Amino acid sequence: MNTRFYILITIILLTMDIAQSQNTPTTLTPSLVDKLISGRDFFDGLGKIYPPSSNVTTASENINGISTYWFAPSQTVNNNIIVFLHGGGYAWGSITSHRAMVSHIAESLAIKTLLIEYALSPERPYPHGLNDVVTVYRALLKKFPSTSFILIGDSAGAGLSIATIDKLQQEKLPLPIATILISPWINLEANTASYTTHADIDPILSRESVLEYAAAYNPNHRQDANTANLKFTSFPPTLILVGTREILLDDSKIFFEKIKLIQRNAALQVYDGETHVWPLSDINSKSSQKALRQMREFLNRL
Repeated sequence: MNTRFYILITIILLTMDIAQSQNTPTTLTPSLVDKLISGRDFFDGLGKIYPPSSNVTTASENINGISTYWFAPSQTVNNNIIVFLHGGGYAWGSITSHRAMVSHIAESLAIKTLLIEYALSPERPYPHGLNDVVTVYRALLKKFPSTSFILIGDSAGAGLSIATIDKLQQEKLPLPIATILISPWINLEANTASYTTHADIDPILSRESVLEYAAAYNPNHRQDANTANLKFTSFPPTLILVGTREILLDDSKIFFEKIKLIQRNAALQVYDGETHVWPLSDINSKSSQKALRQMREFLNRL
């Protein structure tokens, strides 16, 4: 055997080792559990960056044991209801982290909005959060039988929105008339190109952190927990908003390419220079105001 052969074998073995390490699931250790739980206060602090809208009132309601919060704008354009699913990697997020942003979304869209505080991992992993959302949605269908619903989610909440639509289809329940996905996290395996190609320009997320959230959310490695694996033959009208400085960029692009084949009213808006869920950090920025306008225009076209 010559030197070139040994070099070739070495390259092959190294490539196999790298591929194996990338496909090895992150283990949910006690230290990781502590890390995720202890990070909730910091994440909730993001909700204090700017104040809630003064033109929206908030009221809590317990729906079948699940905490929810109504956002009522002073003026509404119709009787529709937005169901909002917050982000936070399925481990973080609450009314505290999202009150301000959701209030401004409700005001801008002029639609009454309900935020659901669904079950969080690692204490209550998949499918607890999904079941909570479907439970609340089912209760809303019963309470408001003539109302149309819109599903909006950011980050993990956007992924959960997609999973909710799949679950509703399985249970043959009426679907939302539209969904808006803000910086959606869809691929729990974090194995598409942008997770590495955008690693140096995403100041918020890393592939390592995403896999930690995934380990807590899906400790039993169930394939149905990964929204990227879901198959659809129909899907509501969809607007996807994502920034160019996100490792999750391919999540949005790949999902859009899949959905546009079955839903003509699907749009992907890529925001140059923006980072993960940018309206959460500055609702008054030019890009955030543009996002609100595009959401409003999208819903007005329904």
